[in-house]
Amino acid sequence: MSAFLEALATAAADERGMVTTVPDGGSGGGDTRRHSWAQVRAEADRLSAALDGAGVRSGDAVAVLAGRPADIAPLAQAIWRRGASVTMLHQPTARTDLAWFAEHTAGALRVIGARWVVLGAPFDTGPFSAAAALLRDAGVQVLKLNELTAEATGSDPKEGPPASSPVPADAEVGEDALALLQLTSGSTAAPKAVRITHGNLWANITAMRQAAGLDPATDTMVSWLPLFHDLGMVGFLTLPMCLSINLVVVTPSEFLRDPLLWLRLISEHGGTCTAAPNFAYAVTARALRRAGGEGPPLDLSTLRFALNGAEPIDVAACRAFLAADAPFGLPATAMVPAYGMAEAVLGVSFHPWGTPLRIDTIDADALENRRLAVPVPEPVAAPGTGAATAPTAAQAAEPDPTADPDPTAEPHAGQRGAGGAGVDAVGVRQFPTLGPPLPGMQVRAVGPDGEVLGDRQVGELQIRGASVTAGYLTVDGPVPTLDADGWLATGDLGYLIADPAVATDAAAATDAAATTDAAETPDDRVVVVCGRVKDVIIMGGRNIYPTDIERLAEQVPGVRAGNAAAVKWRTPHGRESFAVLAESRQHDESGEADRIADGIRSAVTTELGVRPAVVKVSPVGSLPKTPSGKIQRAAAAGLLAGDQR
Repeated sequence: MSAFLEALATAAADERGMVTTVPDGGSGGGDTRRHSWAQVRAEADRLSAALDGAGVRSGDAVAVLAGRPADIAPLAQAIWRRGASVTMLHQPTARTDLAWFAEHTAGALRVIGARWVVLGAPFDTGPFSAAAALLRDAGVQVLKLNELTAEATGSDPKEGPPASSPVPADAEVGEDALALLQLTSGSTAAPKAVRITHGNLWANITAMRQAAGLDPATDTMVSWLPLFHDLGMVGFLTLPMCLSINLVVVTPSEFLRDPLLWLRLISEHGGTCTAAPNFAYAVTARALRRAGGEGPPLDLSTLRFALNGAEPIDVAACRAFLAADAPFGLPATAMVPAYGMAEAVLGVSFHPWGTPLRIDTIDADALENRRLAVPVPEPVAAPGTGAATAPTAAQAAEPDPTADPDPTAEPHAGQRGAGGAGVDAVGVRQFPTLGPPLPGMQVRAVGPDGEVLGDRQVGELQIRGASVTAGYLTVDGPVPTLDADGWLATGDLGYLIADPAVATDAAAATDAAATTDAAETPDDRVVVVCGRVKDVIIMGGRNIYPTDIERLAEQVPGVRAGNAAAVKWRTPHGRESFAVLAESRQHDESGEADRIADGIRSAVTTELGVRPAVVKVSPVGSLPKTPSGKIQRAAAAGLLAGDQR
């Protein structure tokens, strides 16, 4: 039995477990229900019998389309115990064309070789029930979760199995067996799945446990993340389930209806660990400010680890969240910017928890023209204004820690920062540092010719370690991901920084481990991500980062935060330039689209010294996004090209 499956079995020995909401028809006011990990294991016994009866065998691929964590947790366990792999399918919404969804899903299932889709609530009834018929029409074998349980037990699934129901023996599963086939969320229509073995999964879970300082006896994890995304499925369901950590979990729709529900759950349950994409921290901080102290009191003093990842990280959003929540006891060190990807199962590097945010402020010219991250003093706020200005000589020599811009104010050009871009009026860029590589993980930056780069030299990041996948499944068959030395090219641009504090911790960890294996030796450098290799716009020899442009566009009044895209664009003369697409609720109001477009042109030209070739203001929902909410720049460029013909 794999180490991961052994951990799942061990976790069922105590009464820790998860708290979920009871469906209430969508009003957002459902009660909660507790499920111990022992109860989850017992339900997995029933489902294992159901899957065995349906013919699921070791090595099979089983896809899951379900939305309720209380259903997904035992089902995933049952699939793994049968020796099969789990694929969480991207979920349709009320606006999804179900015929398109069925066709696209059938294509993904062919890539992973799945024989079954297990359909659970809310996708087995109501408006989504047509999906089952459409999937069957596309040649997919659909198994309904409630029917599977009833068939296996000979009873109503809500009542549980008769005492004599046989539970099939778990399959023999080794470390190289596939545990997850994680569908990636790229910008192309061709599906691709990351092959994650039991060994990969357990290596990343144990590394994240160490880096996050997780203690099953004292920690409580709180999440609303979608379970078809690796951050939710691995980080906030599989990890607590196999480490026997208490979990409080609701669905994304519940969070979107009421963002402050997230904070209330942390307060009510003494949550210590949570995670979300950057946008959620911005939305929650804004909702908290608007509440103006109304509503039930919050106690956020227990929250020590709030991971920020899965999309570019905005420095202003981090600061705004910390400031808005500080009156409720949130520790100033709670925010944990992180770097990760499905190809590493989930985590690659975490900012050291319990330490303040570290922002790397660098010279924009050196970044764009020489691919160097040259540090400069952080801009300070001019007295009586919110505008960032260049520090005086005295300020540069002796920075005033109280002179930071008000983090609770709406972000402007002098405050914006991100994991992929931070733009300031003084020609600097700001990036959050993302911590050292997790235990067992290595990260390096390489140049265009494959040469390994030194500190603060910008190049493509590569990763190596026990949790890194060996390959993808694609429409053209299996594709290896690693070079001859075991390195995976991430497609991310970034650099590394020597950090004395990390070096001290790393040295202590090395002494404690007494290891000579380079892959297990902690790195004394921290990771910084600038953007994606394929998205960089080259103009006049400068490397212009799309996220720089997007953050400026989002500051123009009327543009929806997080809904601007900067894409490569060819001028009629064949020169490389860029276009900007931005969503606005005022797009169809007289003169508003022109005002917004002019504002975007002015902001970008003033701050970056480059002018967009095209600016288009579009209605809400027009920008193509991945199921996890990331803007698909290539698809956006294709839509714009069609509009311009």
